[in-house]
Amino acid sequence: MPRMSAIVRAAACSVASRKNLRSSGFRGRDSLGIGSALRAGESTIWFEQPRLDAWTIGLGLETVQGRALDWALRFEVQSPGAAPVSVRVSTPAVLTRDGSQVHKDEYLEARELVIAGLQSTSMPSTKPELRLQRVDLTSLGGERETSAPGQMCLDGSEVQPEPRPDTHEGGSILAPFRTAIDVPISGRVFASAVADACKNIPHVGLERKRVVGRKAVPTTHTREVVCLTNSNGRGYPVVARCIERAHDEAPSDAVGRWVWEVGFLELPREGNGAAGAPGKRADVIRFKVRAQQVVGAEQLMRLRRNLMFTRRGVNAA
Repeated sequence: MPRMSAIVRAAACSVASRKNLRSSGFRGRDSLGIGSALRAGESTIWFEQPRLDAWTIGLGLETVQGRALDWALRFEVQSPGAAPVSVRVSTPAVLTRDGSQVHKDEYLEARELVIAGLQSTSMPSTKPELRLQRVDLTSLGGERETSAPGQMCLDGSEVQPEPRPDTHEGGSILAPFRTAIDVPISGRVFASAVADACKNIPHVGLERKRVVGRKAVPTTHTREVVCLTNSNGRGYPVVARCIERAHDEAPSDAVGRWVWEVGFLELPREGNGAAGAPGKRADVIRFKVRAQQVVGAEQLMRLRRNLMFTRRGVNAA
């Protein structure tokens, strides 16, 4: 499903590239527009892949109570592996005001881009994604280059030089990538290696509101990356999730407050190209964009680098 994911991702990023997108958290009758204006802010665009064969794009305002959606689009592959591909398109949420759909143009753009992408024989352009990923690793308190020739991996092998940030697939930090952890995903070693990579990403402090009693109070939060495992046999067995956690919360209390998420899949050896190449693919299955910027882009880039290069040669021994 990588092609379908790329199509939906490109559509979400195209909508997110629009300037001056604003949404309101106000719901109800507002004939003068005062309530809507007082609760308005920069729109957020959410991309999610809840299952291997389903994707969702949403647009709205991120509020202290959660999402206030203007609309949401869901795409589900009805018969995976069949040709031609059958995709069900639905609208789980839509907001109207004075008889008109809010952000209707953006809704139609996303829907039509996905349909056009399915009808095309080529992969979608990554230009919309590239416009949203201004990444500066120095903002995390480190240098842009995170490894150098001569550094050693856990197994004693030498770290390979890192490529430039723009040499990933299509230059996008949202594109799938291969990890260098050559152990089965089902074992504890893989999850442990991902957890170590998450711990090595610096935390970012920020202020965001949360409900205390009946008021929304600005509270110090930390943006950090945690490793989660899924044992139900569906979806991605191991994920790295960027969350925003209040200072008095445990990470488990904040996992629903995600910024982005990367899921890991085991791939057949014969589909890996070069013999002996790692059979793991990492997909960005959740991300959000606000003010034409991927939220948490620096930490996502750091995770990619940690897993693609600084863990090369890890093995069960």
